[in-house]
Amino acid sequence: MTRLPAEDVLLADYREPGALHVFAPVTNGDKLNFYGLAVAPEIRWIRNATNQLVNLYQEYVPGSARATGLLLELAEEARTLIKELLLDPAEAGGCRIEFVGGTSRAVEVALARTGQPRRIIISPFEHPSVIEVAKWFVSISGAELWQLHCAPQHFFRCWQEQEDDLISQIAEAVADTKTAALVLSEVNYATGAVIPVERIIDRIYQFTSPLALKIILDGAHAAGNNQNPRGIAKCASYVFSAHKWLLAPEPCGVIVSYNPPPDQLVPYDAWNSTLPATTVNVHMLAGLVSSLRFLKKLGMEKLWEHSRRLRRRFVDRIQALFTVVGEDSGVDITLLLAICPSPGRRWKFSATELSAYLQSNSVHALVMNIDPQSPWLRVAFPCFIDFEHVDILCDVLEKTIRDD
Repeated sequence: MTRLPAEDVLLADYREPGALHVFAPVTNGDKLNFYGLAVAPEIRWIRNATNQLVNLYQEYVPGSARATGLLLELAEEARTLIKELLLDPAEAGGCRIEFVGGTSRAVEVALARTGQPRRIIISPFEHPSVIEVAKWFVSISGAELWQLHCAPQHFFRCWQEQEDDLISQIAEAVADTKTAALVLSEVNYATGAVIPVERIIDRIYQFTSPLALKIILDGAHAAGNNQNPRGIAKCASYVFSAHKWLLAPEPCGVIVSYNPPPDQLVPYDAWNSTLPATTVNVHMLAGLVSSLRFLKKLGMEKLWEHSRRLRRRFVDRIQALFTVVGEDSGVDITLLLAICPSPGRRWKFSATELSAYLQSNSVHALVMNIDPQSPWLRVAFPCFIDFEHVDILCDVLEKTIRDD
């Protein structure tokens, strides 16, 4: 397979999806990065563009009117590109877009804007970090934390049954409280399944109201993951990450609010219409703008098609030995999935041993203990890997399984 000395896709002979050789040399040229941490690696073009913007800012002298003007222009460019690349044109005009130092901070800000809810409800599809943010928030606010649950075997049921159970749990959670906030993921961080959030919100507001229940949509694994955010006009806040599927080199959380109150308090550390009140993270903003320029140049649909082909190649190769969790539930899929041994087979290793074995083979994927009886393995197919990497992963996985 052709390898370029750098991931400079803008200078590469880019022809069609499935031939993105420039992405093959992931970190150090030999690591098989299937998003164990779901954090984008260094894409050299993005990093170089980021450094150029930071150097320009330094040339303008930090704190000067010229340097401040540059930052405000970059922030506005980032908002424009997000609206162009990710948002529904019918909604984009009414959206306020803010940037903070990470996704967890974005969730915290969104929770703070829900007023003083008496109960914080966390969906069963949330990443553990979101649960930790909620625990921190309730410790300060005095609210009650209410976690919804889904047994591992329930992820294999048809979606309608899963949705009915979810709605029933939410109805129970709001039944005896005057005000509450719900954090609901648009994409299940563990399985990659797309949660039909717009339909769920419509069902929820049949038995409660937006005044009684504020809904925060968590799009950390939705924005840029084979789809664009949905439900923005129906929720209080939509938050997502720029450093996952959007490839930004620095942690960055994005908060999208549809028709927000004009007098809503702006967080001290947010990039809003003005600079943050704290010391600004120029690298974060420069990295965000550079990654969005990169995605616009290549075209997100072309990158997604490449990743979809990688996913199909993987599923075709492992289907005799493994089951894709929730693949037949009837919901949309993304470029992220979880596998477990097929009936009649099991892992040769414990979860800890499996993780160590994969890393010893330079495979970086996430081993999860959601099912205490059998670990699940989360595998993602970002645009910077290629078919060769998928084949090697499949070869490695074939040696981890045995008959029951």
